[in-house]
Amino acid sequence: MNAYADRVKPIINEIEILSRRPAYRIVLKEQENTDIFESKLGGVPYWDMKKSYPCDSKGKKLSLLCQINFDRAALSDARLPQTGMLQFFILDDDFDYGLDFKNPDTQDTFRVVYHEHIDQSVTGDAVLALGAPTMPSEYSPVLKECALSFEEYGDTIGMTSFDFDSVFQQAVKNVTGEETNESIYDYFTDDEYKEIGRSLMADGHKMLGYPFFTQGDPRECNGEYEDYYDTLLLQLDSVYCKDRQLMIWGDSGIANFFINSRALKELDFSRVLYNWDCY
Repeated sequence: MNAYADRVKPIINEIEILSRRPAYRIVLKEQENTDIFESKLGGVPYWDMKKSYPCDSKGKKLSLLCQINFDRAALSDARLPQTGMLQFFILDDDFDYGLDFKNPDTQDTFRVVYHEHIDQSVTGDAVLALGAPTMPSEYSPVLKECALSFEEYGDTIGMTSFDFDSVFQQAVKNVTGEETNESIYDYFTDDEYKEIGRSLMADGHKMLGYPFFTQGDPRECNGEYEDYYDTLLLQLDSVYCKDRQLMIWGDSGIANFFINSRALKELDFSRVLYNWDCY
């Protein structure tokens, strides 16, 4: 073992062991004209005709960012709905993408909607007749419609999550027998820290698991947010490279939606924290 491996690798391994939790990786497949019942990004949403279509407080209709059909996806994790459709809408009339940065859990210019039952008689034409806008659009993070599939895996904490230091400090104690109050940045040299940063990422598209941020965790230093928003409901990353341009948040950023674990179990999506940031 070299010096780096001797000092760093055992702690990285211990962090992964301590933090590993089941999650679902979301796989994007570019697909034109997705149907309204698919799990997908953008396009024409499903909608229950008995409900009012989601609008902001000024009456502007929201666009479908993402929807997940649990009837079709059949995700076995008991923390998630087992049936129905979960949808994420945003106002896409500017490059804020529907986020109120001062009130990120106020569902006005974004909305999370759950349909317990899916009415198979609804048509795309009927939804469009409601005036539903569709992504892609001029101010949309979605550049191309995509169908979604899901892969179960064990996710591990990334360095940008507000609770990372407590996991890191426990890992140091387990590996070395010593207690530390230092952050990971102070504990290791700059070169070691850079190497660790490449190992402990939590980016990508996912449900559950751990979040990633380019700027900082919006829950940090807000006691109410830290205590309440304990579950990553959805994360969508930028996919913007030469040969694959599907989604981009600002300057190649990432978006997250958080919920309380008890509220999720009760299928109550009235309080959700929405955030996106970029480099």
